[in-house]
Amino acid sequence: MNTPLKLAGFGVGLVAAFGAALGVGNAVGPIGSTAEAADGHEMGGEDVGSRSAAGHDAATHDAAPPDLPGGLMVSERGYTLDLVDPELPAGDATPVAFRILGPDGEAVTGYDVEHDVDLHLIAVRRDVTGYQHVHPELGPDGTWRAPLDLDPGSWRLFADFTPTGLGENLTLGADLAVPGEYAPAPLPSETRTAEVDGHTVVLTGSLAPGRESELTLSVSQDGRPVTDLQPYLGPSGTW
Repeated sequence: MNTPLKLAGFGVGLVAAFGAALGVGNAVGPIGSTAEAADGHEMGGEDVGSRSAAGHDAATHDAAPPDLPGGLMVSERGYTLDLVDPELPAGDATPVAFRILGPDGEAVTGYDVEHDVDLHLIAVRRDVTGYQHVHPELGPDGTWRAPLDLDPGSWRLFADFTPTGLGENLTLGADLAVPGEYAPAPLPSETRTAEVDGHTVVLTGSLAPGRESELTLSVSQDGRPVTDLQPYLGPSGTW
């Protein structure tokens, strides 16, 4: 991995750690199968069946409050993130498939280009030790497909896109369970600085609950600003 890509990853880690320190939740305990969850088995003191039911209840509210961050809902403005399989095995390059359903219940096939592609998929493990940003491929039937490297645990998938029929950007989120022995790592302490390959990345700005906030990442080397970063996944950097 070249330095620009590493810096982008460290930027993600800084923001994730900063957000975690402000109260990002994480799932704990071994992850079981869907059948076990249906039977009400607990993992890490948390009833999976109850949690899933609560998640579905929250997802049924189609009109998100204006101050609700993107990615917390599976449905918004009539559009739904529909995972083909909400439980997948652990492994490298595990195929993930999903659809974006429109207000008519049919798979959406028309999208506006954002940062060089039609849709961005971000996968984050609940303990923020896993992060992937990929660009899935859209099939003629409206199904998106992409390989992900999945460790056992609870993952959150975020689909960021602009349906042509809506003309407005949406970020929808859905949970993905990966069964297996799950040992969640402790959330990292808050940090605003990271070092990689002689480069220093500094995060400035503050998050304010319930409203839009601005964060800035500055990259320097030997005390001098770095201004020749290469584009990564479309923009100059990605979080």
